[in-house]
Amino acid sequence: MNDQLISRILIATDFSECARRAVEYGLCVARAWSARVDLLHVVEVLRGVELDVPSADPVLELRRKEAERLLGDVAIRVKREGLGVEWYLREGIPSEQIGQATREQRADLVVVGTYGRTGLEHIMLGSTTERVIKQAPCPVLTVRGSRRSGEKDTEAPPCIQHILVPVDFSSPSLDALEYAIQVVDRFGARLSLLHVLEPIYHDLELGLGRIEQEVQKRTHSEAQLHGLAQLVKDRGLAAGSVVLGGIPSESIVTHARGQGCDLIVMGTHGRRGLTRLRYGSVAESVLRQAPCPVLTVRTPKFSPDHRRMMPLTMPESSLA
Repeated sequence: MNDQLISRILIATDFSECARRAVEYGLCVARAWSARVDLLHVVEVLRGVELDVPSADPVLELRRKEAERLLGDVAIRVKREGLGVEWYLREGIPSEQIGQATREQRADLVVVGTYGRTGLEHIMLGSTTERVIKQAPCPVLTVRGSRRSGEKDTEAPPCIQHILVPVDFSSPSLDALEYAIQVVDRFGARLSLLHVLEPIYHDLELGLGRIEQEVQKRTHSEAQLHGLAQLVKDRGLAAGSVVLGGIPSESIVTHARGQGCDLIVMGTHGRRGLTRLRYGSVAESVLRQAPCPVLTVRTPKFSPDHRRMMPLTMPESSLA
């Protein structure tokens, strides 16, 4: 359909079960585009911990040697797929080193595992995955290894046949949709577009006029989303659309689980303001709860001759 979207993939691994699953998905994407693979492991060394002669630390040296052995094993696995591969061992803060390696290798996609941590520890320390998403100069595919009720079997081979794209009609969500279309075409997948209408808060005084306005807003959103889906179908791809009500992150996760989606593709710089203060980042919330891998598109990397299908912006509704 279009250009070579992905030529080089950086897969970061800590050799955990979660990371093993991320490697499987990274290879699935690499095979689809015949992309080159860069494997990266970061030996975590906390900031402020300095050693005059790092190699003299026996524990650190053992970690390095074990990491080299494991990276070599993964590289052999990649070569068996007929893909070009290099591996790299770095030391430092994982998110910083992943970001630096992504820029140096000019990766088109970063693949990382995520544990979906929540709670006080997550709030205080943040997540390596979320930091990578915020810093990476390209899209990031995050893959969870743990399986919950209603989620895909983590032992089954990666299969991307149904892709969900949440759309709030912002430019970032339209960029994510444009990116997702290329993935849909490459995998022969089906595309579902989802728009979530947030609930009306009961502390507002709602008259009949306001209720009618909300109905009109839903109708308008359905028409807009249907129009985007029709653009996709006009190119011979399978696409559908649905408008739901509720808190965006919860509705996205519930719909993805109910429809058995294999991948969620979403922008990361959508709505701001009060909604963000109430619910936090929608992308981050989906990332922690999603029943399938999530591809976040902060900075899509299209070639200069890319022929765009989706509009760059959409007119704001007078009903908003």
